[in-house]
Amino acid sequence: MGLIAVDNFTGTEYYVDAINGSDSTGLSEGLTAGNAFQTLHYAIHTGIPFYGADTTNGDRINLLNNSTHDISTAIDLVNNRGAGSTSAPVIVQGCTYTPNDGGIATLNNAIGGNSIANSGNWSFKFVDLKITSDGSKWSSGGGGAEYYNCWLRAENGSNEFIYSNDLKFFFCTLEFDNHKLRYQITFFNCILIEHANTSI
Repeated sequence: MGLIAVDNFTGTEYYVDAINGSDSTGLSEGLTAGNAFQTLHYAIHTGIPFYGADTTNGDRINLLNNSTHDISTAIDLVNNRGAGSTSAPVIVQGCTYTPNDGGIATLNNAIGGNSIANSGNWSFKFVDLKITSDGSKWSSGGGGAEYYNCWLRAENGSNEFIYSNDLKFFFCTLEFDNHKLRYQITFFNCILIEHANTSI
C-alpha cells in the first residue's frame, strides 16, 4: 500500500493479469494493465529481457489482484536479465489496477513441494502480496529478497516454508502450521503466528 521503500520508484513498470493477460511480447505487451502479461514467470523470463532490463533503476512487476497468480515452473535466477541485481532489484507488487493503489494480490507456489526459484541472487522485493504455497516450500537458495506488507501463509505440506539466506521482512504477517523458517531471517515490525510446535 505504497510503502516508503518503493514509493519513489522510477524504473520500468510491467503488469501481469492472470485472467485477461497474454504471455506474448511486442506492441507494448505487458507495459500497461490493459495489455498485461499473463504470468509472473513469463514476465521475468521473457518479457523483461525482451524489452531490456532496467539495470539502473530496476523493474516493477505489478500483479493485478483479480485472480491468484500461480507459479507452476521454477524461476531461473541464474544469468537471467529479468532477475534483477543488487543495485537494481525487481519489485513484485500487488495492486488493483495501478501501482500503490492498495490492492493486495495473491501469489502462490503451485510447483508442489519445490521452491519457486533455483539457487542464485534473489534481488527481489515482494510488496503488497498474500503469499501461499501448495507445496512445502515458498523459497530457497540464495538470499537477498525483501518482503514489505505481505501475508505469508503455509497452506499445505511440512518442513521448511522459508528456507533461504539473508531475507528481510517489513510489516509482514507470517502464519504457518507444521512448517519451519530457517537461516538468517530478519523481521521488522512483523507478526508470526505458529499453529504447531515447530522450530523457527
